[in-house]
Amino acid sequence: MIKILKNSLVSTNIIANTIELLGNKNLLTTVENNFLNPKNINITSDMSITDSQDINHQLRYFDLHRALRLINFISFKVFNELKRQKIKNVEIQFHASQISEPELFFISRLNHFSEKTIDIKLSLQANMAAIEIEDNDMAFYLSVGDLWTSLDIGNDVLISNSSNLDIEFLLRLAITQNNLGNTFAGETLLKHIISKDYNTNNENEVKISSLYILSMLYLRHHDKSFHSIEIAEKYLTRAYNLLNDPSFIHNDKEFKKIFNRNGYALILFKRNRIQEAIDLLEKKIKELDLLIAGGKKYALLHKTVLMYNISQCYNSLGDFRKSVLLLEEIIKIDTYDADYHYEIVKILFENDLLDEGFKWLEIIEDKNIEDLSIQSAMKGYYFIQKENYKEAALNYKTAYFLEYNNRYIGEILYSYLYSLYNLEQYETILSIDISGISLNDNYKKDISSILEETRIKINCEGIKV
Repeated sequence: MIKILKNSLVSTNIIANTIELLGNKNLLTTVENNFLNPKNINITSDMSITDSQDINHQLRYFDLHRALRLINFISFKVFNELKRQKIKNVEIQFHASQISEPELFFISRLNHFSEKTIDIKLSLQANMAAIEIEDNDMAFYLSVGDLWTSLDIGNDVLISNSSNLDIEFLLRLAITQNNLGNTFAGETLLKHIISKDYNTNNENEVKISSLYILSMLYLRHHDKSFHSIEIAEKYLTRAYNLLNDPSFIHNDKEFKKIFNRNGYALILFKRNRIQEAIDLLEKKIKELDLLIAGGKKYALLHKTVLMYNISQCYNSLGDFRKSVLLLEEIIKIDTYDADYHYEIVKILFENDLLDEGFKWLEIIEDKNIEDLSIQSAMKGYYFIQKENYKEAALNYKTAYFLEYNNRYIGEILYSYLYSLYNLEQYETILSIDISGISLNDNYKKDISSILEETRIKINCEGIKV
């Protein structure tokens, strides 16, 4: 038996303490360890550029979905380690007012994976955690995707120092709110930033960043009913005009102008002016190359983003080969980014190049960068198309077991049931408990239909269940 205590207000404290008690230093990847211990970040050669980006020049901030995926797979590893060490009883103690959303999610997934083979007992501790987190630690937690700790720090600062708030703090809090899905709270903070006049390089850099993020809210991140190309263009134009103003103080004007036009390329794309978007992005990549050669190495990540956007443009024009070639060029730069690899698989599968796509799945495994659920689901798709329903069912069963996100579960479950139906495993189909699953409308009807057909088969053939 192991007993796990919560002794810090960090949102992942129970998870980190569990890992420490298990004592297996090789259990987690570097990225997973950094997520749990952001003040002791380690950068290794087998990390993607996104995962190893400079905190002072950070382009990508991880959203809620990415953080939960990390916790999900950490939970799966913890379950396997508990099983390996033959630990059958786990007690987790915490003060009721201090348990966090990611810790509850971790406990929930641990229960799911153990399927009652491990007794996970929760007990309340009388004393609250004594170790506090520091207000100036917000950037660390935000940088690795611990949005909950970042938000807790932000709320503490708002309460204690609401009359004199640092502009960088406001930007971090806005990004935190946006990535937690609270986009209108984030917008309010960003609008406060851009409403002020500033006199320093640092303040002006924050203002330009805020205008760009506001444009992306209206192009991508707000609920679709609030999307507005016109509002997004207004924010991008305002930032671009400032960057072209000689009196506007900014240390990195040329670089920021390039990335501002990346945002404008998205507007062109949405207006179906796709070739114009390609031409603009290609021009800006050449300008980025000059900055990178001049010492701005952090701009390499930004270059891959522009290249990816061109790839998406070619794919939308129906030239999927050019799209794949560009993705392959990106992978030469960013070898260990799984998303680019999976994008290639997706495009090849969509164009019925199954064997070519499957080879990329093998490359992903060889590099040890697979997302276990996505990998299994894509393998399942491959085998369904090959009418190898036995292998398809095995892979979709794994994906269904590992996946937590309702956005994907419906498709995975339907494909799993479909494979079993073709194998005439009717009893197995009806033994799967789907009562607690919230399915989106796209798959509710299909899953209900396959269950009904299974019942008809059983009644007709007299199979007992």
